Amino acid sequence: FPTRRSSDLTPSTPLATGIYRWWVNAVAAGNYRSQSVPVTDFRVGGQTDLITPTGTINTGTPEFRWKPVDGAATYELFVTRVDVPVSGIINATGLTSTTYTPTTALPAGSYRVWVRAISTTSVVGPWSALVTFSIT
Repeated sequence: FPTRRSSDLTPSTPLATGIYRWWVNAVAAGNYRSQSVPVTDFRVGGQTDLITPTGTINTGTPEFRWKPVDGAATYELFVTRVDVPVSGIINATGLTSTTYTPTTALPAGSYRVWVRAISTTSVVGPWSALVTFSIT
């Protein structure tokens, strides 16, 4: 196969916010094609990632911290218990910073947390990946 040394591709126009899928395969003379590399999905814009808390912590008032999203006006944080049948321990909306600390201590236990951005035009972004943590 002829070799092309470039592995970079930059779109000629910015990609719109959304989920995209890409894969690569080589094409030789006679239109012979190699096997594709594994398909990979990626997201452009709108989704944040939680930074803290993670793992096991020893405070009932953890600081929830996440990455900022361009164009976000506010954020929504949702925390739930895993180890007891209780839902919606925290559902904080209208957050204007990328941190939140509960004013009431959470009891010891296992938790799941998500956060999402809401744009200045009220477009609700996708939830972050789920993060789990435990309080001892």
